[in-house]
Amino acid sequence: MSSSEPTFEITARHDTSIEVRVEVPAQSVGNAVEAVYERYARRAHVPGFRKGHVPRAYLESRYSADEFAAEARADLHEAMITAALRELELRPVAPVSLHPGSWEMGTSYAFAITVPVLPDIKPPAVDGITLEVPAVPPITDASVEDALQQIQWQFATLKEKPADAAVAHGDVVRVRRGSQEAQIRVEEGDTLGERFLGRCVGDTIRTSDTGSADANAEALHILAITEAQLPPIDDDLAHDAGQDSLEALRGYVELRLAQSRDRRIEELRRAALVEELLKRTAIPLPDALTEELVQEEIARLRDELADRSPPTSLESVLSDEGNSLDALQARVRESVEHRVRHDLLIDRLIEVADTNLDDAELEEVARTEAEASGGNALRAIAQLKGEGRWEAYRRATAANRALDGMLQKVNLVELAQDTDRSTVSRPTQEGGRPTATDGDAVADKEAS
Repeated sequence: MSSSEPTFEITARHDTSIEVRVEVPAQSVGNAVEAVYERYARRAHVPGFRKGHVPRAYLESRYSADEFAAEARADLHEAMITAALRELELRPVAPVSLHPGSWEMGTSYAFAITVPVLPDIKPPAVDGITLEVPAVPPITDASVEDALQQIQWQFATLKEKPADAAVAHGDVVRVRRGSQEAQIRVEEGDTLGERFLGRCVGDTIRTSDTGSADANAEALHILAITEAQLPPIDDDLAHDAGQDSLEALRGYVELRLAQSRDRRIEELRRAALVEELLKRTAIPLPDALTEELVQEEIARLRDELADRSPPTSLESVLSDEGNSLDALQARVRESVEHRVRHDLLIDRLIEVADTNLDDAELEEVARTEAEASGGNALRAIAQLKGEGRWEAYRRATAANRALDGMLQKVNLVELAQDTDRSTVSRPTQEGGRPTATDGDAVADKEAS
């Protein structure tokens, strides 16, 4: 390399950063300074001189040579950092840190940069790992009936009550909130919904438990009260839901609930495996990246609060809660670090397992999943692509394949509903994952 070209040298590699030394030859330094003079000369308007031909001596008398040198150095920093990252094929994940060197006209100029990078992750072996996973309950007659009632509500009709009628459980109340209208179904156990009980058209309630004295509570004006007319659960309802008979509808509901249960079992096992791997894997993060993401999250919270009606500030909310901005930032930082480590680990597992899919493979997976759930495959694929979720779906599918492969090598312990840890460990054998123990679990229902 000739002396007229800059040089870029990696001087140190760390887990989350790379140190680079940049040296700019004297000729390039001089050219940068000359370019600054020319830029000022083009802008200056001095009587007696043509535009662009203002003498350097005049410019220096007005601005000083140090100002030109400082601007030339800033130009070199910007251009050389870009060139160094390109030449060394470095991809910073946060702003690069600059460490200026000594500057002297007529000589070369050397400076250093610190490039924040992602760590090289080495996931641990999973052989012999024991995972404790909450058991998922079996499908019961009660869960099937609950799902049928959800379908019943889908085909309910609403009949407006007389103007002097009071709100009762099961009613649907149409309200005005500010300039918008909404419908609220009054159900037992729902804090907001039960505040409507006994009220009539024209009444106003507030969204806060503390009553009208709360300045932040929103007013809800009751415009109409309707009661739901639920159809009987019979063959006619089954026909409306696209099934031949009530028996066929029950079978469909049981199938959907079973599919939902199977998915929940898989989700719990994958989540448990990821959390265990995170505990066992060193994943340092660049401080600059973490801080940038924390500030982005705080800014998002500020924007959300400013968009409320009425708008409020983050500081006022924290003050009302007895919290501080420092405490909030600490919580956000913890959440951000966990999320980033999680995502980095998942990407590394996909890479190691080589489970990424091309478009044809992914479309086949989407088609199979859509058909299994009774949906339209072409429509499902079109929605994923049209809504910008195709790449997220690709990553999730690849991650699930990588994790499922690892789950073949671990021991699974399913915890009973009371978190009894005496359940016998059932290691995976003969290439199959163990199934959940029917009877130990927390309910997981899917509305059909």
